Amino acid sequence: MLRVIFNIVFNPISLSINLINLSLYYKIRSGLLLLTSFFLWGCPSDPEIPSCPVGYTYCNGFCYDLSADLNNCGQCGLSCEEGNTCTESICMPNAPSCPSGESVCDNQCTQTQTNSQHCGQCGLSCAEGQVCLAGSCMNAIEDCNGLDDDQDGRIDEGQDGGVLRRSCSNLCGEGEEICSSGAFVNCSAPQAEAEQCDTLDNDCDGLVDEGVGETYFLDADSDGYGSSELASSTEACARPQGYSQRSGDCDDNNPAINPAGLEECDSVDNNCDQTIDEGCQCTDGEIVDCGFSVGQCSPGTQICQLGQLGACGGSGYIAPEMEVCDNLDNDCDGYTDENLNVDVREVGGNNTCQSAHILPALDGDGSQRISNANLYTLPNEEPDIDWYRMQVNEQVSDPLGNTISFACGFNQNQCFATFVELTPPEGMPHEDIIACLSINQTGNACSSENFRVCTNELANSYDATRGLYMIGISWSGSCILSNDSREFVLEIKGRNGSVNSCQSYGINLRYETLDPDACQQ
Repeated sequence: MLRVIFNIVFNPISLSINLINLSLYYKIRSGLLLLTSFFLWGCPSDPEIPSCPVGYTYCNGFCYDLSADLNNCGQCGLSCEEGNTCTESICMPNAPSCPSGESVCDNQCTQTQTNSQHCGQCGLSCAEGQVCLAGSCMNAIEDCNGLDDDQDGRIDEGQDGGVLRRSCSNLCGEGEEICSSGAFVNCSAPQAEAEQCDTLDNDCDGLVDEGVGETYFLDADSDGYGSSELASSTEACARPQGYSQRSGDCDDNNPAINPAGLEECDSVDNNCDQTIDEGCQCTDGEIVDCGFSVGQCSPGTQICQLGQLGACGGSGYIAPEMEVCDNLDNDCDGYTDENLNVDVREVGGNNTCQSAHILPALDGDGSQRISNANLYTLPNEEPDIDWYRMQVNEQVSDPLGNTISFACGFNQNQCFATFVELTPPEGMPHEDIIACLSINQTGNACSSENFRVCTNELANSYDATRGLYMIGISWSGSCILSNDSREFVLEIKGRNGSVNSCQSYGINLRYETLDPDACQQ
């Protein structure tokens, strides 16, 4: 039986679980519950069953060797058919009678003088490239060693009778080499070429694009101009993050000072032309243009007062600002949304159920939290949807292979539940984000036939006091005798298509064992 659980309040002293309003039931087909192996801790022996010698098993009042008994082969009551023997607990046909010179190997007559799988004796296999001759493994393929490996009277010949050859390779590619005087020589693999700026190792020295890229200069203040110091420059085929192709910044710690800066009357070389306060003389009231039209920035004007130009301003002036995640060039450096944190789970894609991000499994009563994830859709792209898959395990195996069941006793009825708590991104109306949790009942985690519950379908799933959604799915089971582990799929999406928010949402996942009565309410 499946049940949707939400609006659960936790008391720090004692856990009380209130199941309010909507409860959804779903009957699991009987074929879904799998009976797995189990173990008993410290169970006493039945005093009525006699103790059998080591290697024997008690069957119907007698002790038998199940590895060799014809009527109890491998298990009590399993009889072998006529013409078979019980060998190592398996009914096997009686060994055949073989002609002279042959031996019985794997219950078949085998000529051990020529059989490469049983060369000289049963079970002795020849290595790859060898054949069995007169009961001994010998090389069948000629090797480049100055010897007659295949004993045909010729040394180091190829299979075609010509020169022995083999493939070879180097950092540049693959080729062929020939055998000469017992050694392979003259590899014909491609030779090194002059390095090109193409992300390839053209000269086959293990390095890529060395000495052929462009020089980029460290732009510490992100004003579009890097320091002229060669010690802070780098060579690459594409501009690295934090670098600029333009140099000449005479103060790379001040974004207001660079070759494109406006000279001010402040005893500083603001435009890095090695001249200080040039052209500072102006006529009071004179208006000059300033700023630039890059990204979100728009030019403005400056007014001369007391022989000095005032700050850039005006009705249409827009100055550079700190870059934010809005698909705009806020800092006006020619790049959009650079140096901002992104959802690392988007690398490789988690936009479909089939490409869902796999979360660590939860064993027994456990929880885990998902952070640093967001829903952000760029223009002209499909809406960002985050998918996650997670296994919750009632039973696991210890290092000895024994099955361990958590939190309850042998064959005890139990109620299991998986809960999802979703905290919407800061500043986003909680109605704009949806969480859907489904349980894999069909063997296909992405099947639409699986039971599913969503926050927007439950009127009371949002807790305004805590500022989060809570949904859950519970199911009945029993400890040890059945493995009640389940796989879940979690989908996080926007209510009306695309959702754009650089703020992270939060998810807390919990797997719990509840009072057995909780699954009956």
